[in-house]
Amino acid sequence: MSGTGVGITGGGSVGLAVDSCGNVGIYYSWGGGAGVGAGVSLTGDAYASNAKNINDLAGPFANDSVGAGEGIDFAAGTFYGPSPDGSVIGIGGSAGAGLGVSGSVTVTKTTVIPLTLSEIIEFIYGHPPKDDCQCRMKKNHHMSPLGAPIS
Repeated sequence: MSGTGVGITGGGSVGLAVDSCGNVGIYYSWGGGAGVGAGVSLTGDAYASNAKNINDLAGPFANDSVGAGEGIDFAAGTFYGPSPDGSVIGIGGSAGAGLGVSGSVTVTKTTVIPLTLSEIIEFIYGHPPKDDCQCRMKKNHHMSPLGAPIS
């Protein structure tokens, strides 16, 4: 979600970060800066970067974007900033509901909360990961020594 007017702009976002190593995390960012034009939007974004892993996406970033739309809003932008593994540069875009035409240069603070496979399984199934036998036994199933259910 973002808005621009009278020379200032601000916004925030929440999303999912995934890297090529299989790491997954939830991120949130917020910030503001200078803008031209007037507009407000609520969009879905997709960005790619040279970050080596999701932890490199945490920290302050400089952002620029240009967007326009009435009803359906489209925007494109970049972000760049330091990371423990070197500089991170990203590019992407967004689409969603909006009104107006705007351009902005902002600084955002991004926080990444890494999720482990254990946490994902616990979220989906409601309990920590266990081997198949323990899960089935938890559901009042009895297992043979070979792992097959016994009625």
